[in-house]
Amino acid sequence: MTQARLNRPFFRKPVVLVSSALLMVLVLVVLYVLARSGGEPWLVLEPEGGKLSGLRVDDSRIPAEVVQSLPQATEKQKLDRGAILVLAGKHRLDEALAVNPQLQFNQQDALYWSKLALPHWRLELAFLSRRLLLEAAERTQTTIATQGDLSYYAEKLEQVLARVIRQR
Repeated sequence: MTQARLNRPFFRKPVVLVSSALLMVLVLVVLYVLARSGGEPWLVLEPEGGKLSGLRVDDSRIPAEVVQSLPQATEKQKLDRGAILVLAGKHRLDEALAVNPQLQFNQQDALYWSKLALPHWRLELAFLSRRLLLEAAERTQTTIATQGDLSYYAEKLEQVLARVIRQR
């Protein structure tokens, strides 16, 4: 092609159209990402008087890093008390919390969990659920009154996460 022919508007128009289409796709992708990341979080604590009274989980908005951290349901090995303490440390359940210091994982908790004789993946899921719930409580300054309340709400979260595991 000659230079004169390339300078005609006919040959430049497809480039403009392609550029416009790519720009539109980029805008749509950005809007989608913003819609997924913005707005209401995937895990919402519903406090009443500063204390946890409800929980909402939107399983369509669970962050990828949470989904990737979910255990495989194949780890059937049972853990002893020492291994349970290590697992609790991995999930930082043994750290003192500002809002809920009474929920710090201790030796008695390890003894309780070891008596349940749950498979490793179930313990991993239970401890992850507790960590996610405690982190949300810290962010929102929501008090979780007792270990029983923590267990109740963590089990609700655990059910949603178990469904995600089954769908993988």
